[in-house]
Amino acid sequence: MSDPEYNFEIGPVPSVPVSAGAGLSVVLGWLLPPVWWLTQFQVRYALVPWACKVGKPWSVPAVGLVALVVAGIFFVTAKTRAVRDREDTAKLVGQVGVWSSALFFVLIAAQLLPDLFVDGCTH
Repeated sequence: MSDPEYNFEIGPVPSVPVSAGAGLSVVLGWLLPPVWWLTQFQVRYALVPWACKVGKPWSVPAVGLVALVVAGIFFVTAKTRAVRDREDTAKLVGQVGVWSSALFFVLIAAQLLPDLFVDGCTH
């Protein structure tokens, strides 16, 4: 007979209900912003020699502005999904996604600022 205060019997683990929206929140908030930041970073880095050679240095900041707008869309989408989620797990995942999206939005903006004021083709 076991003492009810110290019952160490192993039973079935209760399942935690997770909505299908939590998976989408992970993709939209956790995975897409860092992948998008890395992609725009590589594209802008690779674009500089071509832009300087052809004489279109404005194309590098233009790509940065487009990347910033897309990052803003990721942020707004993650924010609206986080507000709509009702379950605690999905809400937590959504909030982390919102903060992740905001972080990479700020990173892209910080990388864009020097391109707006300094010509990347000057040596």
